[in-house]
Amino acid sequence: MIECENGSYYTGFSVNLARRYRRHLDGISGAKYIAAFKARALACCWEIHGTRGDSLKIEAYIKKMGRAFKEKIANNPELLETIAREHYGIAIASRDTAPIEADAAAYSGKKTKA
Repeated sequence: MIECENGSYYTGFSVNLARRYRRHLDGISGAKYIAAFKARALACCWEIHGTRGDSLKIEAYIKKMGRAFKEKIANNPELLETIAREHYGIAIASRDTAPIEADAAAYSGKKTKA
């Protein structure tokens, strides 16, 4: 989940989060929302232990929730782990955003494909 310059949250799925986040920061992501409301920081992220379909289910769940809920899981990522397990039977684990931010910096200036 990315915090945008306007204080909102953008939610997306990627198999290479550092590269995708870097593209968001560079403004070449293809995501219309990020084009309008620039990425400020990686608020939180989770690793989904399941299929691509499982990842998309969790993404859809987050996207349909309001700002208050997104703020809550940004401050307490373990809450989403519980919801995913209890409501969907999907195992997920929150990840530290600092290494991903550092990896994204390594992609700076490189041309990558989404």
